[in-house]
Amino acid sequence: ILIPRMTAAQRTAIPCPATGLMVYQNDGDTGFWYYDGTNWISISEIRDLVFERNGTTIRQKEYYDTDDFIIGNDSLPQNGVAITNKILFFNKSKAAFRSGQLSNSKNWSPDSIGLASFAFNITTKAKGKYSTAWGQGTTASGPKSTAFGYQTKAISNQSTAWGNLSEASGTESTAWGYNSYASFFATTAWGYYTEASLDLSTAWGDYSKASGLSSTAWGAFTEASGTESTAWGDNSVASGEKATAWGQGTTASGTRSTAFGYQSQATNNQSTAWGKNTLASGIKSTAWGENTTASGENSTSWGGWTKAYGKYSMVGGYKTKAPSAFEIVLGANNTNYTAIDTFVWNGNDRLFTIGNGPSTTNKRNALTILKKGTIGIGSVTNPTYALELPQNSSLAKGHGRAYAWDTYSDSRVKFLQKPINYGLDELMKLVPKSYIHHSSTFEDGVLSISDEGEHTIGLIAQEVYKIIPEAVQKPEDESKDLWSMDYEKLIPVLIKGMQQQQETIEDLKEENKTLKQQLQNVMERLDVLEKK
Repeated sequence: ILIPRMTAAQRTAIPCPATGLMVYQNDGDTGFWYYDGTNWISISEIRDLVFERNGTTIRQKEYYDTDDFIIGNDSLPQNGVAITNKILFFNKSKAAFRSGQLSNSKNWSPDSIGLASFAFNITTKAKGKYSTAWGQGTTASGPKSTAFGYQTKAISNQSTAWGNLSEASGTESTAWGYNSYASFFATTAWGYYTEASLDLSTAWGDYSKASGLSSTAWGAFTEASGTESTAWGDNSVASGEKATAWGQGTTASGTRSTAFGYQSQATNNQSTAWGKNTLASGIKSTAWGENTTASGENSTSWGGWTKAYGKYSMVGGYKTKAPSAFEIVLGANNTNYTAIDTFVWNGNDRLFTIGNGPSTTNKRNALTILKKGTIGIGSVTNPTYALELPQNSSLAKGHGRAYAWDTYSDSRVKFLQKPINYGLDELMKLVPKSYIHHSSTFEDGVLSISDEGEHTIGLIAQEVYKIIPEAVQKPEDESKDLWSMDYEKLIPVLIKGMQQQQETIEDLKEENKTLKQQLQNVMERLDVLEKK
C-alpha cells in the first residue's frame, strides 16, 4: 500500500478529509498522520511508545533517570521566560512537581524550583529544598518550608505560612491567618495582623504582637515586648522582662510584674496590680481592687481608691491613704497629713490608723498610733501622750471609763525623795470655778472652739501653773495644743494641806485643853475664896 506523501501545508489544506484518512508528512514533524473526524493525529511515534501497561500499573518504558513529564505544554518552563499557561509537570532533575496555572510568571522556571519541592494552583512558588506551596501567589522559598493560601510566604528554613498574606521569615517559624508575621527563630503568629518578631515568641488573635524573646501575646491588640513576657486579653501590654498582663487594657512594664483585670498597671519590678484601674508603681508593690495605688516600695493597697505611698506601707478599705514608711491604714476616709519620711522610720509619723470618715469632705480617724508609741483616740491625730482623748465634752468622744486605773508608784524607781513644800497655803490660793467647757480642735495652727459645751466645775490650768506648776501640762506650742491639768498631782498637796490643818487642829486642841485646865484651876480657887 502506498500512502500519499505531502507537506504539512498540503495536509491541512485537504478539504473535508474523510475520517480515517492517512497520509505521510515529509516536512516538519515527519511521519504518518491520520484524521480522526475532528483533528489530524500523528502516529509516527507509535513504534516508540513512552508508556506501557504492567498489570494494573501504567509506567514509563525507559529513560527513567532523565525524562521529565509535562501536560499542557510541549516543554518545561525555561529560566528568564515568563509564561501564561495551565500545565502539569514533573521535573526529574529536581524531583519537583508542579500543577496549576501561571499568569506571566517565572515561578516555575528551573531557578525557582527547589529540590523535591511541590507547588499547586495559581502562580505558586516552591523555591526551597523540600518546600511546598499551595493556593494563589504563595511562596515557599526556605528549605522544608510550606506556604498555603493567598500570597503567603514561607521564607526561612522549616517555616510555615498559612492563610492570606501571612509571612513566616524566621527559621522554624509559623504564620497563620491574615497578614500574620513570624519573623524570627521558632516564632508563631496566628490570627489577624498578628506579629511574632523575636526568637521563640508567639502571637495569637487580632493585632497581637510578641516582640520579646520567648514572649506570648494572645487576644486582641495585645503586646508582649519583654523577654519571656505574656500578654492576654484585649489591649494588654507586657513590656517588662518575665512580665504578665491579663485582661483589658492592662500594663505590666516592670521586671517580673503582673497586671490583671481592667486598666490595671504594674509598672515597677516585681509589682502586682489586680482589679480595675489599679496601679502598682513601687518595687515589689501590690494593688488590689478598684482605683487603688501602691507607689511605695513593698507597699500594699487594697479596696477602693486606696493609696499606699510609703515604703512597706499598707492600706485597706475605702479612700484610705498611708503616706509614711511602715504605716498601716484601715477603714474609710482617714485624715490627711504630711509625712515626715516616706522611706525610713520616723517616730513622729503615723504607724497605725483606723479611718471612720463618712466622706472625702468629712475625713475622720477612730484611732491614730504614732511610731513613737503615742495613741490618739478620735480627733486626736497627733497625740502627745501615750493615750490621748480629744478635748470634747461629749461622752462618746472626750470621756473614758474603766473599772480601775492604776498608777505606777514604786519606791525603787523614785530617787531623791523629800517632802513637798506645797500645802495649805497653796490650796488656799487655788480658785475652784464653775464654767461651760466647750469642745475644740486645732486646724492649721488655729484653735477652733465649737458652740457645744458642758457645764462643769474645776480649776484653770494657767492659774494653777502659777501656784503648783507640777500639776499642769503646759503645751510646747499653744497653736497646736491646749493647757491641761493633772488633778492627781493635787492629791499630795491636799494630803499635805490636811496634815498641816490637822497639826493646827491638834495644837488648838492642846491649847484648848490647857486653857480648860487653867480655867478649872481658877474656878477652884474662886470656890475656896468664897468659902472663906
